[in-house]
Amino acid sequence: MRMNYLCRTSLVLITVLLMTAWARAASSSVAYTVEWINKTRVHVVWVNLNDKSLKVTPAVAKAGIGQRQSFISFLGQHQPLAQITGSYFCMDTAMPIGDVVIDGNIVYRGPVGTALAITPDNKPQMKNIPYGWKYSWPGYESVLKGGIRLVQDGKYAVYPRQQGYRDPGLFRPATRTAIGIDARDRLLMVAINKPILLSDLAGIMKALGCLQAMTLDGGTSTGLAYKDNVIMTPGRTLSTVLMVVQRPQPPADAASPAEPAIHSHVVDTQSMHTPTPSVAPAPPAQTSAATLRPFLRAALRSLLFISR
Repeated sequence: MRMNYLCRTSLVLITVLLMTAWARAASSSVAYTVEWINKTRVHVVWVNLNDKSLKVTPAVAKAGIGQRQSFISFLGQHQPLAQITGSYFCMDTAMPIGDVVIDGNIVYRGPVGTALAITPDNKPQMKNIPYGWKYSWPGYESVLKGGIRLVQDGKYAVYPRQQGYRDPGLFRPATRTAIGIDARDRLLMVAINKPILLSDLAGIMKALGCLQAMTLDGGTSTGLAYKDNVIMTPGRTLSTVLMVVQRPQPPADAASPAEPAIHSHVVDTQSMHTPTPSVAPAPPAQTSAATLRPFLRAALRSLLFISR
């Protein structure tokens, strides 16, 4: 009896330690650094997409498409590991200018911009979608479209007018947010609290090692958070954000979710709001939470067997 008690106690302790290590590993796959590039202070959140326990997803306002809410409200609602401003939106209607796909469902269609698209196994891509073309996004779990392309295949690719952007405020210096993908399949969430041009932003994303990069909304909308640290707070409410969350483990008998209605809206890019005005070292590689899952499961199975 005493031996069984000691075995059970030891296994409980091992399980708790493994669960703690798992949580820490997931957390360490998201890191925050401050870099200085071209005399510019650059805030970067690095997201290791090789950690399958993480999920990158856009989020819309709680009241739905066409509504706005504060950056802080998004944080309180979803409790993400990291969060950055979403895509540009129309100030009159609060509609995003590009597509939004959440959990594989197209919840909104917009006509403009480059898209970040991520598969269920965390493989990221950036796609240039022709203006007004409706793409069905097969095989993608998360999509946020509506950015200006900055870097493509490691080269400068800043041609906003060819993408359909007309708002002159986009071409003036402004505080900026952007996202990029590097050669190690890491997603970079970048925020700069200094007015710069799009060409300057493209240079910064290249210096950070991005092979692909695109803008998100900027100016008064510039926002970035890492865990419970709000690094920059937007001066206005937002239509969308992009966030990193812990991927939930679905139950074995989970039913397929109901497919939501797809909204569509024609956006006049001239009516979009106008924003107001060294190579970075990579964080060290960390053990991912996915590598700890088999040990945790084995410990739990052993605990259940001994307790019988």
